[in-house]
Amino acid sequence: MSLASVACRALLALWLVCLASCSSLPHWMPGSTRHAPARVSAADYDRAMSEARAGMAEGAYDRALDWTLATRETEGLTPAQREESRLLMDEAAKKRIEQLDVPGTDPDDLADIAGYDLPRQIAVDAGLRAARRYVEQGEAHDGFLVLKRLDVKFPMHHERQAAGDLMVEMGLSLKDDDNGFFGLFETVDEAQEILEYAILNAPWARRCDAAYAALCAIYRKERRFDLAIERAGQLVVNHPESELRAQHQLLIPQLRLESLLSPEYDRQALTQARTELIDWLQTFPTNELGTQARADLVDCLVRLYESDLLISKFYARVDSPWGARFHAQRAIEEAREARDEARVAAAQQWLERLSPVPSDLPLPTPADAAAQGTP
Repeated sequence: MSLASVACRALLALWLVCLASCSSLPHWMPGSTRHAPARVSAADYDRAMSEARAGMAEGAYDRALDWTLATRETEGLTPAQREESRLLMDEAAKKRIEQLDVPGTDPDDLADIAGYDLPRQIAVDAGLRAARRYVEQGEAHDGFLVLKRLDVKFPMHHERQAAGDLMVEMGLSLKDDDNGFFGLFETVDEAQEILEYAILNAPWARRCDAAYAALCAIYRKERRFDLAIERAGQLVVNHPESELRAQHQLLIPQLRLESLLSPEYDRQALTQARTELIDWLQTFPTNELGTQARADLVDCLVRLYESDLLISKFYARVDSPWGARFHAQRAIEEAREARDEARVAAAQQWLERLSPVPSDLPLPTPADAAAQGTP
Protein backbone atom coordinates (compact mmCIF):
# COMPACT_ATOMS: atom_id res chain seq x y z
CA MET A 1 0.00 0.00 0.00
CA SER A 2 1.41 3.37 -0.97
CA LEU A 3 2.17 6.12 1.51
CA ALA A 4 -0.45 8.33 -0.14
CA SER A 5 -3.15 5.69 0.35
CA VAL A 6 -2.25 5.33 4.00
CA ALA A 7 -2.46 9.10 4.48
CA CYS A 8 -5.87 9.28 2.77
CA ARG A 9 -7.24 6.48 4.95
CA ALA A 10 -5.92 8.15 8.07
CA LEU A 11 -7.61 11.43 7.17
CA LEU A 12 -10.88 9.63 6.44
CA ALA A 13 -10.74 7.88 9.78
CA LEU A 14 -10.11 11.19 11.55
CA TRP A 15 -13.08 12.77 9.77
CA LEU A 16 -15.35 9.88 10.78
CA VAL A 17 -14.25 10.27 14.40
CA CYS A 18 -15.13 13.96 14.24
CA LEU A 19 -18.54 13.19 12.77
CA ALA A 20 -19.15 10.71 15.55
CA SER A 21 -18.53 13.48 18.03
CA CYS A 22 -20.18 16.48 16.35
CA SER A 23 -20.49 18.36 19.59
CA SER A 24 -16.74 18.91 19.52
CA LEU A 25 -16.85 20.77 16.16
CA PRO A 26 -16.82 24.59 16.01
CA HIS A 27 -20.32 26.05 16.12
CA TRP A 28 -19.94 27.63 12.68
CA MET A 29 -19.13 24.33 10.93
CA PRO A 30 -22.06 22.50 9.28
CA GLY A 31 -22.53 19.20 11.07
CA SER A 32 -21.82 20.65 14.49
CA THR A 33 -24.65 20.19 16.93
CA ARG A 34 -24.20 23.89 17.75
CA HIS A 35 -24.40 25.10 14.15
CA ALA A 36 -27.58 27.13 13.69
CA PRO A 37 -29.78 26.02 10.82
CA ALA A 38 -31.36 28.56 8.49
CA ARG A 39 -34.71 27.93 10.13
CA VAL A 40 -36.02 26.02 13.17
CA SER A 41 -39.40 24.52 13.85
CA ALA A 42 -41.59 25.49 16.77
CA ALA A 43 -40.56 22.25 18.47
CA ASP A 44 -36.91 23.37 18.39
CA TYR A 45 -37.60 26.89 19.59
CA ASP A 46 -36.53 26.26 23.20
CA ARG A 47 -33.27 24.71 22.03
CA ALA A 48 -32.62 27.67 19.74
CA MET A 49 -33.12 30.11 22.61
CA SER A 50 -30.90 28.00 24.84
CA GLU A 51 -28.11 28.02 22.26
CA ALA A 52 -28.51 31.76 21.77
CA ARG A 53 -28.28 32.47 25.51
CA ALA A 54 -25.25 30.23 25.79
CA GLY A 55 -23.62 32.13 22.98
CA MET A 56 -24.35 35.43 24.72
CA ALA A 57 -22.84 34.13 27.95
CA GLU A 58 -19.71 32.91 26.16
CA GLY A 59 -19.25 36.08 24.10
CA ALA A 60 -20.00 34.09 20.94
CA TYR A 61 -22.38 36.76 19.71
CA ASP A 62 -22.24 35.49 16.15
CA ARG A 63 -23.64 32.15 17.30
CA ALA A 64 -26.29 33.85 19.40
CA LEU A 65 -27.33 35.97 16.43
CA ASP A 66 -27.46 32.97 14.09
CA TRP A 67 -29.77 31.02 16.42
CA THR A 68 -32.14 33.93 16.95
CA LEU A 69 -32.24 34.64 13.22
CA ALA A 70 -33.24 31.02 12.68
CA THR A 71 -36.49 31.69 14.58
CA ARG A 72 -37.63 34.65 12.46
CA GLU A 73 -39.87 32.61 10.17
CA THR A 74 -40.76 29.86 12.60
CA GLU A 75 -44.47 29.15 12.44
CA GLY A 76 -46.64 28.48 15.47
CA LEU A 77 -44.80 30.66 17.99
CA THR A 78 -46.73 32.57 20.62
CA PRO A 79 -46.53 36.38 20.74
CA ALA A 80 -44.44 36.09 23.91
CA GLN A 81 -41.96 33.79 22.17
CA ARG A 82 -41.65 36.10 19.19
CA GLU A 83 -40.99 39.06 21.47
CA GLU A 84 -38.43 37.05 23.43
CA SER A 85 -36.65 36.05 20.23
CA ARG A 86 -36.71 39.60 18.86
CA LEU A 87 -35.24 41.15 21.99
CA LEU A 88 -32.47 38.57 22.18
CA MET A 89 -31.75 38.97 18.45
CA ASP A 90 -31.46 42.76 18.82
CA GLU A 91 -29.12 42.39 21.79
CA ALA A 92 -26.98 39.79 20.01
CA ALA A 93 -26.76 41.94 16.88
CA LYS A 94 -25.67 45.02 18.83
CA LYS A 95 -23.03 43.04 20.71
CA ARG A 96 -21.75 41.45 17.51
CA ILE A 97 -21.53 44.84 15.81
CA GLU A 98 -19.47 46.22 18.68
CA GLN A 99 -17.31 43.10 18.60
CA LEU A 100 -16.58 43.54 14.89
CA ASP A 101 -16.12 47.30 14.85
CA VAL A 102 -12.45 47.30 15.78
CA PRO A 103 -9.33 47.83 13.65
CA GLY A 104 -8.19 44.80 11.75
CA THR A 105 -11.53 43.02 11.51
CA ASP A 106 -13.11 42.09 8.20
CA PRO A 107 -15.69 44.73 7.14
CA ASP A 108 -17.48 42.01 5.18
CA ASP A 109 -18.87 40.63 8.44
CA LEU A 110 -20.37 43.98 9.40
CA ALA A 111 -21.73 44.39 5.89
CA ASP A 112 -23.38 40.96 6.18
CA ILE A 113 -25.16 42.05 9.37
CA ALA A 114 -26.42 45.15 7.59
CA GLY A 115 -28.06 42.82 5.09
CA TYR A 116 -29.85 40.71 7.70
CA ASP A 117 -33.54 41.16 8.44
CA LEU A 118 -32.87 43.33 11.47
CA PRO A 119 -34.52 46.51 12.75
CA ARG A 120 -33.60 49.53 10.66
CA GLN A 121 -31.57 51.29 13.33
CA ILE A 122 -29.37 48.24 13.95
CA ALA A 123 -28.90 47.37 10.27
CA VAL A 124 -28.02 50.95 9.35
CA ASP A 125 -25.55 51.19 12.24
CA ALA A 126 -23.83 48.02 11.02
CA GLY A 127 -23.71 49.29 7.43
CA LEU A 128 -22.28 52.68 8.36
CA ARG A 129 -19.61 51.08 10.53
CA ALA A 130 -18.77 48.64 7.75
CA ALA A 131 -18.39 51.49 5.27
CA ARG A 132 -15.99 53.32 7.59
CA ARG A 133 -13.92 50.18 8.04
CA TYR A 134 -13.74 49.70 4.29
CA VAL A 135 -12.43 53.24 3.92
CA GLU A 136 -9.78 52.58 6.58
CA GLN A 137 -8.64 49.54 4.62
CA GLY A 138 -8.42 51.44 1.33
CA GLU A 139 -11.57 49.86 -0.09
CA ALA A 140 -13.75 52.95 -0.36
CA HIS A 141 -15.78 51.67 -3.30
CA ASP A 142 -16.84 48.56 -1.34
CA GLY A 143 -17.95 50.86 1.46
CA PHE A 144 -19.95 52.93 -1.01
CA LEU A 145 -21.78 49.82 -2.22
CA VAL A 146 -22.81 49.06 1.37
CA LEU A 147 -24.23 52.57 1.82
CA LYS A 148 -25.99 52.34 -1.52
CA ARG A 149 -27.69 49.10 -0.45
CA LEU A 150 -28.81 50.80 2.76
CA ASP A 151 -30.46 53.55 0.69
CA VAL A 152 -32.36 50.93 -1.26
CA LYS A 153 -33.40 48.98 1.82
CA PHE A 154 -34.13 52.00 4.06
CA PRO A 155 -34.66 55.08 1.85
CA MET A 156 -35.44 57.37 4.79
CA HIS A 157 -33.00 55.95 7.35
CA HIS A 158 -31.87 58.09 10.27
CA GLU A 159 -28.16 58.22 9.28
CA ARG A 160 -28.64 59.76 5.85
CA GLN A 161 -26.60 62.83 6.79
CA ALA A 162 -23.64 60.79 8.00
CA ALA A 163 -23.91 58.40 5.05
CA GLY A 164 -24.03 61.27 2.56
CA ASP A 165 -21.03 62.96 4.17
CA LEU A 166 -19.10 59.70 4.07
CA MET A 167 -19.96 59.03 0.42
CA VAL A 168 -18.65 62.44 -0.62
CA GLU A 169 -15.44 61.87 1.33
CA MET A 170 -15.07 58.47 -0.35
CA GLY A 171 -15.40 60.00 -3.80
CA LEU A 172 -13.03 62.85 -3.04
CA SER A 173 -10.42 60.43 -1.69
CA LEU A 174 -10.43 58.53 -4.99
CA LYS A 175 -10.58 61.39 -7.51
CA ASP A 176 -6.83 62.02 -7.70
CA ASP A 177 -5.73 58.38 -7.47
CA ASP A 178 -4.97 57.15 -10.99
CA ASN A 179 -3.58 53.80 -9.87
CA GLY A 180 -5.54 51.06 -11.57
CA PHE A 181 -5.78 47.33 -11.12
CA PHE A 182 -3.30 45.94 -13.67
CA GLY A 183 -4.34 48.79 -15.96
CA LEU A 184 -7.94 47.59 -16.16
CA PHE A 185 -9.53 50.60 -14.48
CA GLU A 186 -8.68 53.78 -12.63
CA THR A 187 -10.04 54.77 -9.27
CA VAL A 188 -11.14 58.07 -10.81
CA ASP A 189 -13.91 56.03 -12.46
CA GLU A 190 -15.03 54.89 -9.02
CA ALA A 191 -14.80 58.47 -7.77
CA GLN A 192 -17.05 59.61 -10.60
CA GLU A 193 -19.60 56.89 -9.81
CA ILE A 194 -19.67 57.72 -6.10
CA LEU A 195 -19.81 61.49 -6.51
CA GLU A 196 -22.52 61.37 -9.17
CA TYR A 197 -24.59 59.19 -6.85
CA ALA A 198 -23.94 61.53 -3.91
CA ILE A 199 -24.97 64.78 -5.64
CA LEU A 200 -28.19 63.11 -6.77
CA ASN A 201 -29.11 61.16 -3.64
CA ALA A 202 -27.38 63.11 -0.86
CA PRO A 203 -27.46 66.78 -1.87
CA TRP A 204 -27.49 67.68 1.82
CA ALA A 205 -23.94 66.34 2.31
CA ARG A 206 -21.69 68.91 3.95
CA ARG A 207 -19.12 68.92 1.14
CA CYS A 208 -21.50 68.49 -1.75
CA ASP A 209 -20.06 71.65 -3.33
CA ALA A 210 -16.66 69.94 -3.38
CA ALA A 211 -18.31 66.93 -5.05
CA TYR A 212 -19.57 69.16 -7.88
CA ALA A 213 -16.12 70.74 -8.17
CA ALA A 214 -14.42 67.33 -8.33
CA LEU A 215 -16.79 66.09 -11.01
CA CYS A 216 -16.22 69.27 -13.00
CA ALA A 217 -12.46 68.65 -12.84
CA ILE A 218 -12.86 65.01 -13.87
CA TYR A 219 -14.98 65.88 -16.90
CA ARG A 220 -12.69 68.75 -17.85
CA LYS A 221 -9.71 66.39 -17.87
CA GLU A 222 -11.69 64.02 -20.09
CA ARG A 223 -12.67 66.98 -22.33
CA ARG A 224 -16.35 66.33 -21.70
CA PHE A 225 -17.01 70.03 -21.53
CA ASP A 226 -20.81 69.91 -21.55
CA LEU A 227 -20.80 67.84 -18.36
CA ALA A 228 -18.04 69.93 -16.78
CA ILE A 229 -20.02 73.13 -17.43
CA GLU A 230 -23.20 71.51 -16.11
CA ARG A 231 -21.57 70.46 -12.82
CA ALA A 232 -19.95 73.88 -12.35
CA GLY A 233 -23.32 75.50 -12.95
CA GLN A 234 -25.00 73.22 -10.42
CA LEU A 235 -22.40 74.18 -7.83
CA VAL A 236 -23.14 77.87 -8.43
CA VAL A 237 -26.93 77.44 -8.26
CA ASN A 238 -27.13 74.92 -5.42
CA HIS A 239 -24.36 76.34 -3.24
CA PRO A 240 -24.42 80.13 -3.68
CA GLU A 241 -22.64 80.68 -0.35
CA SER A 242 -19.82 78.22 -1.10
CA GLU A 243 -16.26 79.52 -1.16
CA LEU A 244 -15.94 77.63 -4.44
CA ARG A 245 -18.71 79.61 -6.13
CA ALA A 246 -16.71 82.49 -7.60
CA GLN A 247 -14.04 80.20 -9.01
CA HIS A 248 -16.55 77.89 -10.68
CA GLN A 249 -18.81 80.66 -11.92
CA LEU A 250 -15.75 81.99 -13.73
CA LEU A 251 -14.82 78.48 -14.84
CA ILE A 252 -18.04 78.15 -16.86
CA PRO A 253 -17.06 80.70 -19.56
CA GLN A 254 -13.45 79.51 -19.34
CA LEU A 255 -14.62 76.00 -20.21
CA ARG A 256 -16.61 77.32 -23.14
CA LEU A 257 -13.48 79.03 -24.49
CA GLU A 258 -11.36 75.96 -23.80
CA SER A 259 -13.75 73.76 -25.75
CA LEU A 260 -13.41 75.88 -28.93
CA LEU A 261 -10.23 74.96 -30.77
CA SER A 262 -11.00 75.84 -34.40
CA PRO A 263 -10.76 79.33 -35.93
CA GLU A 264 -14.34 78.78 -37.12
CA TYR A 265 -15.54 79.37 -33.59
CA ASP A 266 -19.03 78.57 -32.37
CA ARG A 267 -20.31 82.14 -32.13
CA GLN A 268 -23.14 81.21 -29.80
CA ALA A 269 -20.68 79.76 -27.27
CA LEU A 270 -18.46 82.83 -27.61
CA THR A 271 -21.27 85.33 -27.09
CA GLN A 272 -22.52 83.33 -24.11
CA ALA A 273 -19.02 83.28 -22.62
CA ARG A 274 -18.72 87.04 -23.20
CA THR A 275 -22.00 87.67 -21.34
CA GLU A 276 -20.96 85.37 -18.49
CA LEU A 277 -17.58 87.05 -18.11
CA ILE A 278 -19.12 90.52 -18.02
CA ASP A 279 -21.67 89.33 -15.45
CA TRP A 280 -18.90 87.76 -13.37
CA LEU A 281 -16.85 90.97 -13.31
CA GLN A 282 -19.94 92.91 -12.20
CA THR A 283 -20.81 90.35 -9.51
CA PHE A 284 -17.28 89.96 -8.10
CA PRO A 285 -15.62 93.36 -8.73
CA THR A 286 -12.97 92.90 -6.02
CA ASN A 287 -12.31 89.19 -6.35
CA GLU A 288 -8.67 88.15 -6.72
CA LEU A 289 -9.60 86.27 -9.91
CA GLY A 290 -10.61 89.53 -11.57
CA THR A 291 -7.33 89.88 -13.49
CA GLN A 292 -7.82 86.43 -15.03
CA ALA A 293 -11.47 87.16 -15.82
CA ARG A 294 -10.52 90.35 -17.68
CA ALA A 295 -7.86 88.47 -19.63
CA ASP A 296 -10.45 85.82 -20.52
CA LEU A 297 -12.86 88.53 -21.67
CA VAL A 298 -10.17 89.99 -23.97
CA ASP A 299 -9.49 86.49 -25.32
CA CYS A 300 -13.21 86.02 -25.97
CA LEU A 301 -13.51 89.39 -27.74
CA VAL A 302 -10.48 88.66 -29.91
CA ARG A 303 -12.00 85.35 -30.93
CA LEU A 304 -15.26 87.12 -31.79
CA TYR A 305 -13.22 89.64 -33.81
CA GLU A 306 -11.47 86.84 -35.70
CA SER A 307 -14.78 85.10 -36.33
CA ASP A 308 -16.39 88.26 -37.71
CA LEU A 309 -13.41 89.10 -39.86
CA LEU A 310 -13.39 85.59 -41.28
CA ILE A 311 -17.12 85.80 -42.07
CA SER A 312 -16.69 89.26 -43.58
CA LYS A 313 -14.06 87.93 -45.96
CA PHE A 314 -16.34 85.07 -46.91
CA TYR A 315 -19.17 87.50 -47.76
CA ALA A 316 -16.72 89.59 -49.80
CA ARG A 317 -15.77 86.50 -51.83
CA VAL A 318 -19.42 85.68 -52.61
CA ASP A 319 -20.14 89.31 -53.54
CA SER A 320 -22.39 90.17 -50.58
CA PRO A 321 -21.20 93.67 -49.61
CA TRP A 322 -23.81 94.28 -46.89
CA GLY A 323 -22.82 91.09 -45.01
CA ALA A 324 -19.14 91.82 -45.52
CA ARG A 325 -19.49 95.35 -44.14
CA PHE A 326 -21.74 94.23 -41.28
CA HIS A 327 -19.17 91.73 -39.97
CA ALA A 328 -16.25 94.05 -40.59
CA GLN A 329 -17.97 96.80 -38.59
CA ARG A 330 -18.75 94.34 -35.80
CA ALA A 331 -15.11 93.18 -35.76
CA ILE A 332 -14.09 96.82 -35.26
CA GLU A 333 -16.44 97.18 -32.28
CA GLU A 334 -15.16 93.97 -30.70
CA ALA A 335 -11.54 95.06 -31.11
CA ARG A 336 -12.40 98.42 -29.51
CA GLU A 337 -14.06 96.65 -26.57
CA ALA A 338 -10.89 94.59 -26.19
CA ARG A 339 -8.85 97.81 -26.35
CA ASP A 340 -6.77 96.30 -29.15
CA GLU A 341 -5.88 99.27 -31.35
CA ALA A 342 -3.88 97.19 -33.81
CA ARG A 343 -6.87 95.03 -34.58
CA VAL A 344 -9.14 98.07 -34.78
CA ALA A 345 -6.84 99.54 -37.42
CA ALA A 346 -6.62 96.26 -39.35
CA ALA A 347 -10.41 95.87 -39.45
CA GLN A 348 -10.89 99.50 -40.52
CA GLN A 349 -8.42 99.04 -43.37
CA TRP A 350 -10.33 95.94 -44.45
CA LEU A 351 -13.64 97.80 -44.26
CA GLU A 352 -12.30 100.57 -46.49
CA ARG A 353 -11.39 98.03 -49.18
CA LEU A 354 -14.88 96.52 -49.34
CA SER A 355 -17.32 97.18 -52.17
CA PRO A 356 -20.06 99.71 -51.47
CA VAL A 357 -23.51 98.58 -50.40
CA PRO A 358 -26.21 98.78 -53.12
CA SER A 359 -28.24 101.99 -52.93
CA ASP A 360 -31.45 100.12 -52.05
CA LEU A 361 -29.90 98.68 -48.83
CA PRO A 362 -29.09 100.71 -45.67
CA LEU A 363 -25.44 100.84 -44.67
CA PRO A 364 -24.50 98.79 -41.57
CA THR A 365 -24.04 101.05 -38.56
CA PRO A 366 -22.18 100.63 -35.27
CA ALA A 367 -25.55 99.84 -33.70
CA ASP A 368 -25.98 96.99 -36.20
CA ALA A 369 -22.49 95.80 -35.37
CA ALA A 370 -23.23 95.77 -31.66
CA ALA A 371 -26.08 93.31 -32.25
CA GLN A 372 -25.11 89.66 -31.90
CA GLY A 373 -27.26 88.26 -34.71
CA THR A 374 -25.70 87.08 -37.96
CA PRO A 375 -27.38 88.16 -41.23
